[in-house]
Amino acid sequence: MKILFFAMAREAAGCASDELQVPEPIAADEVWAALIAKYPALAPLRGVARLSRNDEYADADARFADADVVAVIPPVSGG
Repeated sequence: MKILFFAMAREAAGCASDELQVPEPIAADEVWAALIAKYPALAPLRGVARLSRNDEYADADARFADADVVAVIPPVSGG
């Protein structure tokens, strides 16, 4: 799956995107575990950032497949 990092997640990962190979669909917690294992600086964002799958916010029970595009979206503020 293609992983896209935005805002603080991009800074924490040190890149805008990456690839994660999964042989079968995995849960959101497993996506987070794999990302934090590769990019430990993402750990503080785990509780506040959202995952999206194919341009839609993913629920906690979502399953992520190898063909998906996943985005890590930290909270944003604006004025």
